[in-house]
Amino acid sequence: MRVTVCELPHETDALDAAWAALCEHTAAHASELVLLPELAMVEAVWEFERFDAARWSAVEVLSELQLRRISELRATYVIGTRPTCVDGRCLNQGFLWSLADGVRPLRSKYFMPQEPGSWEATWFQKGDADGSSIRPALCCRSPQHRSPLRRARSI
Repeated sequence: MRVTVCELPHETDALDAAWAALCEHTAAHASELVLLPELAMVEAVWEFERFDAARWSAVEVLSELQLRRISELRATYVIGTRPTCVDGRCLNQGFLWSLADGVRPLRSKYFMPQEPGSWEATWFQKGDADGSSIRPALCCRSPQHRSPLRRARSI
């Protein structure tokens, strides 16, 4: 199986170019599985110390819109995470997308850092300690851990 693991910027202008490059890469390398970074394609709300309901709603809507673009990758499967509310709980939920089934929820992140640049416990409630048989390691990166290199790599 050909797998592509990538990084994507959260900034809208940079994201458009990076997404186009990722789509070209996955097509050129016939990627069957793409592993997206945590909370790809949305504003990095966890970098803000205070929760903002309007900002949360905006990233939830944007995430749903961006999920519609997953097929542009031309991969059979895509794994990532998304901000979503389930039963009134704001979650960082893993998902598996496939051509056959679309988006299927996986487990939601359980361990939430609470430190400058990564206020995840402010923005997300803990998911269940157990979950599905597919358990992506979910981790928001703080700004100082972002790589300036945003290239895809297939293995």
